[in-house]
Amino acid sequence: MANCKIVASMLKYYLVRNSYRKRGRKFVRSQGVAPIQLFPHVKKILNEQFMLSPDGRSPKYRTAVFSAPKKSTKTETGGAVLYSYAREYGGLCLAIANDKDQASRSFERVSRMLNLMRREDPERYKSEIDSVKNDEIVFKEFHDQPNGRGIIRAIPCDPSGEAGHENLALTHWDELWAYGDREKSARMWSELQPVPNIPYSMRLVTTYACTGPFGGRNQWVTMGRAWFSGVSMMRQLRRIQRRRSRWGYIRRG
Repeated sequence: MANCKIVASMLKYYLVRNSYRKRGRKFVRSQGVAPIQLFPHVKKILNEQFMLSPDGRSPKYRTAVFSAPKKSTKTETGGAVLYSYAREYGGLCLAIANDKDQASRSFERVSRMLNLMRREDPERYKSEIDSVKNDEIVFKEFHDQPNGRGIIRAIPCDPSGEAGHENLALTHWDELWAYGDREKSARMWSELQPVPNIPYSMRLVTTYACTGPFGGRNQWVTMGRAWFSGVSMMRQLRRIQRRRSRWGYIRRG
């Protein structure tokens, strides 16, 4: 089956150092800079999460969750999605977390990738990127992007300063377990919900199962039952649950 537009863009354009390449049934680490490689189950999950509706004008799911153990490349995957979404669809793509430092993690992955691109392929860098700042990356309108030029911005979870974003294409929520203020987090989630009249507008959550105030089942109900009633923490090693316009993948251990 062919990859969706976001996954295809990740595999072709998102550069990493010391990537893993498939050799037979094994993944072997290669030296140097190369496009990112995804494990088969991760590729399958992302293809499902970023699948388009039958008419091809909107995402099949408006909210997607990718939850897996620590050190399983969730942050790198989130950065690759941010870059590919801004590149292919344009519009404003927000990297959100409990505080600015946490929000900068996936943003920093994109910045690191752009540094690799500037060294390895300066002509491509000049054709794609307009400017890179401490917390914002602005793309050029280098091809037919439905939402205009892409912008990636890192922001903390602060609803008082984040209302009224225009052209909101993607919000990436990282590490839900660290969101300490339930009321503030719920307001933020409500303020930055996908916008139906913006093409391909959706949100992605990357997090992991943990203990503590946001661990276990509480991790998925802390921000209010209304926002994500379709996903709950399960005892099984892996399980996929879909409900209406939401899609979640959860893995423990």
